[in-house]
Amino acid sequence: MLLEDNKNILFGKLVGLINGLYDEKESLDKIKDDIYDSLKALKENENIETMINKLIDDKKKYLPNCLTCVSPCGRTNDFYINDYEDKEEKIDRLNHLLENYKSYDYRTLQKEIIKVTF
Repeated sequence: MLLEDNKNILFGKLVGLINGLYDEKESLDKIKDDIYDSLKALKENENIETMINKLIDDKKKYLPNCLTCVSPCGRTNDFYINDYEDKEEKIDRLNHLLENYKSYDYRTLQKEIIKVTF
């Protein structure tokens, strides 16, 4: 089982952004709506391209130094589920998250999104 390409890209960009903002509470507060909107887009399979572009803009705005870093650490890299051998397990975790994301506050949601990648 593979995640559809556009969904794989959207989730990958979301992971890269929230990993990059992990310790930056003020910036995370500013993108909380984009986190929920991205998960809604994934769940409902709507506005995927719009949200991909929004997350690209967010990364440029909140993590500009990461985009031009000469020695990247990898923390803000996009995460593509389909590239992993255990993709089915990760997709199952993502689907579980999509069923329950509205029950989390956005700071807890940040941690839950990252758990999908493990």
